[in-house]
Formats: sequence, C-alpha cells, structure tokens
Amino acid sequence: MRRRDHWKRITALVLSAAMALGVAGCGNGNADSQESGSSSQSEENSSVESSSAEESKEESSSEESSSEEESGSDEGTATNSVGWAADLGDQEWTGDQATLTLISPYSGALAGSTSWWEDEIRKYTGVTFEREDGDKDKFSAILTSGDFTDLIGFEKIDDVVAAAEAGKLINLDDYKEQLPNLYQNPLMDSAMKFWREQRCGGAAEGLYVGPLVVGNNDTTTDIPMVRYDLYEKIGSPKPANLEEYFQMLKDMNDINKTAADGDPCYVIVGWNDWDQPFGGNLLPYYGWFGLSGSLTVVAKGDGSQVASIFDESVPFKEIMKQFNDLYNNGYVHPDSLTMSYGTAKPIFDEGHGIFTYVEWMGGKYNDIHTDETGNMTVWADDFEIYINADSPVGSVQCIGISSDCKDLDAALRFLNWYYSPTAYNLVKNGPEGYLWEYTDDGKQTFTADGIEKYRTNREEIGSGGDLFTAQQFLNAQPYTAYVINPTTGQPLYHEYWDAFYETEKRWGQLEWRRQTGFTRTVDMAVAKGAKTKSTAFSLLPSLDPDLEPVRGALNSAFKSYTWKIATEAKDEAEFEKLWTEFREECDALGQEDVFNWYTEKFEEAQKLAEQYPLKTSWD
Repeated sequence: MRRRDHWKRITALVLSAAMALGVAGCGNGNADSQESGSSSQSEENSSVESSSAEESKEESSSEESSSEEESGSDEGTATNSVGWAADLGDQEWTGDQATLTLISPYSGALAGSTSWWEDEIRKYTGVTFEREDGDKDKFSAILTSGDFTDLIGFEKIDDVVAAAEAGKLINLDDYKEQLPNLYQNPLMDSAMKFWREQRCGGAAEGLYVGPLVVGNNDTTTDIPMVRYDLYEKIGSPKPANLEEYFQMLKDMNDINKTAADGDPCYVIVGWNDWDQPFGGNLLPYYGWFGLSGSLTVVAKGDGSQVASIFDESVPFKEIMKQFNDLYNNGYVHPDSLTMSYGTAKPIFDEGHGIFTYVEWMGGKYNDIHTDETGNMTVWADDFEIYINADSPVGSVQCIGISSDCKDLDAALRFLNWYYSPTAYNLVKNGPEGYLWEYTDDGKQTFTADGIEKYRTNREEIGSGGDLFTAQQFLNAQPYTAYVINPTTGQPLYHEYWDAFYETEKRWGQLEWRRQTGFTRTVDMAVAKGAKTKSTAFSLLPSLDPDLEPVRGALNSAFKSYTWKIATEAKDEAEFEKLWTEFREECDALGQEDVFNWYTEKFEEAQKLAEQYPLKTSWD
C-alpha cells in the first residue's frame, strides 16, 4: 500500500469528545501489555466510547492486561518529585466508624463489604461502604431523581455540571483543610484548576468533584501483537507496510492451522458485542499510523493533521480491504460475527488466534503459555506509534460528595485518603506481604511468589476479593501508574519497578528483547522517532447537544457498514459498491457538521493545553 502525504494541514484537530477524552482518561496511557503480558485492569475502557459492552466490563477491568503494563519502570528517569503527598495516608483510624453509600457508573463487579480492600478502607478511614450496582440505568435513575448516594462517581461532564448547579454536590473548595491530598498536592493543581474553571462552570462556581487519572505517562498505545514463535518460524520478516503486514499474518496462520487441542487456528478471533461492533475493533488500527479516531474522523496524535476516513490519504479503506481479504479466505474465526467478548476471549487464550489488534488481548495467553511462545509486538516500517500524552487535567471520570451526605466528615476523610500514596499503593499492588514487601532500604520489591501470584491474579486475598478488587471499586484511580511514590521514590505501580523486569522468565518477552535490543516497547518507539500525543485531547468539551443525533446516526452507519464491507464483499466490485454507499450515507447524515464543530473546539483546546500544564515538582 502506498501512503500519500497530502493531508489537509490545519491548526485544529478533530476527535469525538468521548474518544478524545479517553486518551487522557485512559489514565495510565494505553501502554502495551507485552512486557508484563499479565491481566490487569484497564482504567481507560470506561471513558472511551469504544469500550466493551456491559457484559464484558467486569472481565476487561479485572482480568485483562491494562493499558499501563508496558511502560515498565525506568526508576532513574522519573520526572516528578517524590514530595507531592501532603498526607501519606498511612495512619490507622481510631475514631468512630461510619457507613456510606456509593455508586459509580464505571465500577466493576461489586465486592460487598467483606473484601480485603473494604477491610483496608475501614482500617485507615473508619468507613464501610454500601455500594449500589454500577448499572448504567440505575445510575441514570439516581441522577434523574436527585436522590444521590453519599459519594458518587461520574463519567460525563454534563452530569457533573447539572448536579453542581442543582446543589446536589458539595463544593470541595469549602473543605480545603480536610483535603490536603487535593489542595496541597502540586500534581493536582492543573486538574483542579481546569475542572473549576472549565468543567464545573456555569451557575455553580467552585470545584465539585475530585479529578481522576492525573499524572505523567511513559507509555505507548495501539500496538499490534503477534504469536512471536510463529513469527520467528517464518523467518522474522520486516514488513514495510500494511499490505505486507497482513501477508505476514497469513503466512503465520498457514504454518499453524490448528491449535494444540486440534481445533482450527485463525489470524483473528473477533466478537460483535462491543459498542461499535466491528468498527470498534478497528479503532486500534488508527493508532498504527499515528492517528486517533472517532469513527468517521481521524487525526494525527500531535494535532497537526486531520481528515475523514474517506480521504484517500487515510489508510482506513486499505485496512478494510485487508480485513475483507482475511475473512473471504478463512483467516477470521467464522463465529466472530456472533460471539460475545466473553466467548471469544477464552478461545484466543487457548491459542486459536495468532494476532491481537488490541494489545492487552495477548496477556492471558502469555500467562498460560510460557514455553517458547508468546504474543509480542511487531510493527511495519510505516507504522507511526505515538507515546501517550501526560494527563495534567485527568479524565472525564471523577468523584464527588453529595450535599445530602449523611456523614460529611467521614466522606471527606475517605476522599482525602483515596488520594494518598498508601491508598493508591493498595489499589494497584494489593496489601503488603501478598505481592510485594519492603527491602531493608525502604524500597518495594516482590515477595518470593509475588510474580506468580500476579500472573494468576484470581487468588482470594484475606477476607475476600482478589488482587483487582480494589481497582474495580471505582475503575478509575486518582493518578496514572507512572507517578512516583513519595515514600519509596519508585513508580506507584509494580509493573514499573525495575524488579518487574529483572524477574521476567517467559520465553516470549526474553526472545523479543533479544531480537529487538529493547526491554520496553516505549523505548523502541522512542528509538523510532515516536512523537507524543497532544494533551489537548483531554480538554475537549462535550459535543453540542444539537449534534448528538447526527453523531449517533454516524455511529450506527459506521457499525453497520464496517461489518458489511468486511464480511459481505466477495470481490473488488462489491467492495467498491459498499464503500461508496458507506461514504454517501455518512455525507447525507451530516458528518461535515460534526467535523467542523470539533475542528473549532479542538482549536480552543490546543490553547487551553498551554494554560494547564502538568506540575511535576514543588515549585
């Protein structure tokens, strides 16, 4: 495929609010998971329109490799100060106990009040939570009725503004002394300033929520992963472009038609129950070419270029042709059109797929199959993988306290503790002695069987729950995973510790390191001249309500036609016919109006980005 360079250059970049906000809201950046290859929670899925359907939410948040796993720790190069915490949160609570209610629309499975995580909350704050099911309908009903829980998580800016203006949330600015981990924390300065000035505006002046997923990133995203053992068996080719890349995948499948259990193996094991069916599963391919996308609009990650997917300079049509070719020639699992994610994932885990187009899909396979196999990243020469932007203002996800809270002191105590390094350490690493322990010099390292426990990750801890129970509590944490723990000087998340790399024993990871000369994918990206995504992505407002019906119609057309083109076009003539219908449908629905709106708003967001930098020291 020949990629053309006649992008329309403008100062604005356009992207759907949900997808754009997801870039920062994805918290730890969408780091590829190949180095850990384990199954960690993804903070990003819940804030991105293309996240999984409700039935897969729990699994993807608790079992899959998260977007933070790749970065690894480069502990000597951390940029933020180790002095950001006003209150370490390590003092046990000795006062009265309290019971509070909580609902979050993006939380995972409920653990009740009998998990090790709830035990830790009670230990440090004296609070027991009665949590409502995070069902979207129930959450909407609570918003409509105004009968809020004591604490409430949000995933839409408009909901925050409406609740604040209706007087349903306390103004956190009135309680600064009780929230030192927010108000005496330089890491949170820009996020709180932005939320106060840009997101909680209108009639209700002040800060009504605590921002989540704030901090720096050192990660890559949207990396393709393949069965590295098969890749080596066909000679470790170096594809130059997308066409050669897909030929490589077919060659790998041709030498491995069946899995170990005798059932067929395919290039792709897909599913159809994500919010944007086949289209949703195509979004990661945008990232291969330095693009961020929202269905019919794509843009360069650095904000320099923008185009419709129908522009001939955009590789989307070529991507669709390659998928259509795979499907027509039997390289796609035939049940991909009807399978749910929950059905497809175990099939992939058992070795029936040789390629993952969302990088964290490879994690569980890497844990199960460790002997001379593994899913590792391979790029074509013309791929333009970006490094994720820092997250100075956080994601669209946030947490507030109801103005009707029955024990305000307890709620404030919990909120302040939740922003402490002690709480975050528990959320990401579990309790001391299970996965990790302290060394004599005060650093954190793994227990003798810590790595193995992390790989399995479903073992019950203490009074209940597993390693990921705390992450499911809100499914979005205060900080990105690369923020430095002020008590140890190490990244807060264990997959960024040097010890994590030093303990690697799996063939796939070690062989990839040997072949490429890199330990982390982000290092390879830097060596290849990778750019960093614009932080303006996280500053876009919600789409104009008048345009929501247009975007909804475009979403439906995208879903329908991407499935149809990939699976029904039997020859080039049929492909071109369906492609033309797809383009004409989008034009008729008004995609230009949505495009123009985002163009204008992103121009404003680029200016805002200069006003809200990420602070990384006490200055």
